Amino acid sequence: MTLIEFFDKTPLSNILGSLALRPRRVVFIGTDRRKLSDALPAIQKILRARGLKTSLSLRVMDSYDLSGILDILKDIIEYGSRVFGEDEYVFDFTGGEEAALVAVGMVFRLTDQRAHIFQISAETRQGMLYRIPLNGTGDIRLIPIDGTSDENKVELTNAEGILLHNGRIREEMVSGNTADGFPFTDSVYKDINRLWKLCIPDCGFWNQQTGRLGGSVRETEEDPSVYSYHEKGMDENFMSRLESFGMLSFQRLGGRQYCTFKNPYIKDCLTKSGTLLEYKTYMTAFHYKADNVKIPYTDAGAGVVIEWNGSDTRNEIDVMLMQGVLPYFISCKNGDIKTDELYKLHTVAGRFGNKYARRILVSTTYFDPEDRSYDGDLAVRYMRERANDMHITILDRVHRMSDREFFDALAGCAAETTVQN
Repeated sequence: MTLIEFFDKTPLSNILGSLALRPRRVVFIGTDRRKLSDALPAIQKILRARGLKTSLSLRVMDSYDLSGILDILKDIIEYGSRVFGEDEYVFDFTGGEEAALVAVGMVFRLTDQRAHIFQISAETRQGMLYRIPLNGTGDIRLIPIDGTSDENKVELTNAEGILLHNGRIREEMVSGNTADGFPFTDSVYKDINRLWKLCIPDCGFWNQQTGRLGGSVRETEEDPSVYSYHEKGMDENFMSRLESFGMLSFQRLGGRQYCTFKNPYIKDCLTKSGTLLEYKTYMTAFHYKADNVKIPYTDAGAGVVIEWNGSDTRNEIDVMLMQGVLPYFISCKNGDIKTDELYKLHTVAGRFGNKYARRILVSTTYFDPEDRSYDGDLAVRYMRERANDMHITILDRVHRMSDREFFDALAGCAAETTVQN
């Protein structure tokens, strides 16, 4: 099968057909040679990762020259038949220029090869292959393509989604199931939940103490897992509870005090004030377990540092989820929120997810009128309006939610399939 792909300004549209149909050859047709050339290596790498040896090539067209487009399409078919013995051609109508799609209709009348049309939805991953009879005789056959099935699985990892948009994930605190090589086990899940229960009665106090603890520990040269520690500004009851939970331990050697953390996850949560909410969001979305629960997300990461190719620009996304091929960019705020954070989330999600990006703001106390740090109705209303303008879904007061309520809120975001423009 040769797939003829009309190059679209939305990168995701350019790979859906290849993932669903697994063709032997793909010919991309577009108006900008540089953009075509820049996009193909990422697509090739993603296909190679699935064991597909698909051949990729490109042709440049003039979108205003219908006759020229028709000649290109005829040439692709004649060349494929002569060189590859190809007798089946599929035109992907998922994206592309209108004039090119008009030319396809003309090709059907001119070719004696099997030429078909394909379309697929990125949201549902359901596609349809229209098998059109030669020379317009006979009935059109409709063959459904299920992109959620193992046979035609249409999925991207977080890293592949970023790569497709000309970037790369430089580092992650946790990706899939590991952090610094340490598996995300049921035991870790329970440990983070114990910290969460310690945090939610007073998120402001948690932020204060973990911020101070982060400034009180220093990694030792002799053993990277052991940290020197000084107690200045730390609440004794807070520290004793952490020690009693087994989250960290202390020892005194040579007149100096040292501490060790139970695992890398716990160390991150106790030394960076916002990390606990990030991990809690990540694990609730991707690892939550209960009867009759189906996780809608197919990949997940926390503390995702994205590097823009061709520049020194980097951005960190607190949590990134993937639902099939749809990316979800999540900002987690366990306290105050600045409008700059909304603009950052909107910009990064748009750059690396285009119109398919979903943006979510997960918040604890900022929108909670019962919290002592509440900024007032006017400030909160303004923040909601700005978020709405930027297509950002707000999940607020999550510290007052049960685990099931939090999971349902996150899973509910995956059920919303409207494309954002």
